[in-house]
Amino acid sequence: MPQQEAHLRDYFQLIRKHGFTLCLTLLLVLGTALIISLRLPKTYAASTLILLVQPSGTSSLSSANLFQDVLSGGVDRREMETISTRFSTESMLNTAIENLEENGHADAAALFPSVGKLKRVLRAHVNPDSDYITLSVELTEAEGGERNAALLVNQLAKDMQMLRRGEEETTLRKLMEFLENKQREIEVKIDEYVDALLQFVRDNGSAETWVPTLTNLLDRLARVREGLETNQQQLYATNAHITYLKEQLQNSPKQMQLSETTSYNPVWLFQQQKLFDLESQRIAAEKKVGTTSSELEGFDAQIAEIEKRNQETSSITPTVTSGLSAHYTYIQNQLITFIPDLSRYENAVARLKREQNIL
Repeated sequence: MPQQEAHLRDYFQLIRKHGFTLCLTLLLVLGTALIISLRLPKTYAASTLILLVQPSGTSSLSSANLFQDVLSGGVDRREMETISTRFSTESMLNTAIENLEENGHADAAALFPSVGKLKRVLRAHVNPDSDYITLSVELTEAEGGERNAALLVNQLAKDMQMLRRGEEETTLRKLMEFLENKQREIEVKIDEYVDALLQFVRDNGSAETWVPTLTNLLDRLARVREGLETNQQQLYATNAHITYLKEQLQNSPKQMQLSETTSYNPVWLFQQQKLFDLESQRIAAEKKVGTTSSELEGFDAQIAEIEKRNQETSSITPTVTSGLSAHYTYIQNQLITFIPDLSRYENAVARLKREQNIL
């Protein structure tokens, strides 16, 4: 406790000593902050939320779902990012200012800053996990303040709505033109079939004459279609089986071991024979009168070298006999059998298609 009181006494003495400097510094900081806050221009902000309707279901390639997607005004995340970026383009901002002037807000449009500054103060971003785009702008009091900011963001939202509506109408008009062209093509085909049917009736007389012929043709057509379907199925199955056999052929070893025999290594036998000869010569030289010790040492060195080689050389060597794998041969025979069937089914399918076109 006495030590803590000593520290506090030191602090009080320091404050008493430099009190004037501390107070002057505090007053300067507060005065500077007050002057800056009074001289800074007042800035006003306005913002709005734009809801973009998403498609109700998953996208599909069918014309019915495409037509429904166009009517619903559906957008994806990429389109939302594109729309938020288009708000900050010069053409979009110039169009909004011109529309404000035409709508009787020329006085407000005159206060707007340059388009370059508007691009910097305008903020448009997509809200995560939602279909909303937040659009906001900040303007100073000299630039019109909150009123002009609200007018600008509302006009931008309205212009984007009109722009998207025009794009959707263009897409819808193109789709309607496509459907009308298809309808005309179908009507032309129907007229051609009706004319052909009337011509057939005129050429073949009454129903008692051409009904049996038509029935026969329909029966033939049904048989041709049935045969075509059967051959196409057989062709598909044969193709699949051939592909399977080729994969099996690639994964199967072509050669396999048929037998394995063992025998003495010829090198080892040769070294053994040479060792026997050297030992015989050494014994004969040892018993021979006048033989020097250097000659015996030479024989010993040769014998030791050959014995060392014999230890490093295997006395038994295997002999392996290999041949063509039976499984590999079986797969090859299966391929040879199925390839003619494939050609036969292909020819049958082509013939039945020609006959179907004739009928």
